[in-house]
Amino acid sequence: MRGERQVVLRPVGSFESILAVDAKGRLHLTDGDTDKSLFVLLPAHGNKYQIRTAKAHGGGEPDCMGLRDDGSAPATVVATACDAGRAGQLFAIERTREKSEGRPTYTISGEGEVRLRATDRQGLVVERVPEGDAGEGLTFDFVDNGAAPAGPGT
Repeated sequence: MRGERQVVLRPVGSFESILAVDAKGRLHLTDGDTDKSLFVLLPAHGNKYQIRTAKAHGGGEPDCMGLRDDGSAPATVVATACDAGRAGQLFAIERTREKSEGRPTYTISGEGEVRLRATDRQGLVVERVPEGDAGEGLTFDFVDNGAAPAGPGT
């Protein structure tokens, strides 16, 4: 998690599902590989990271994942221009005590006490953690896919 490797983010316990950026730029669960399913975890500070796409899409620079919250629908995670100073682009990635297929597992949460959750209708959404709720969101393992391509922040 030093920004040197490209990884697939795979939810633990989901059959063949991985995270990928869809055609609308939203982070969602999909079955099988896509060209938008490789990410680089760029350290910011402490346990905070930017989650950047490994490849640029449509020319230009790779995108970073950021929270989109319009206040009415559940917040989503979307691809946007990388800016570590922009609200919603830093994610806490914390190792759990569990393992998946021999790999460490992690939780990913956003700023403001939010966590990732999968839904059938809306795909991957962000939910606010109720005060005092110690429950976890999705747990992921990271599948290494080789050295990260050179890019901003690497």
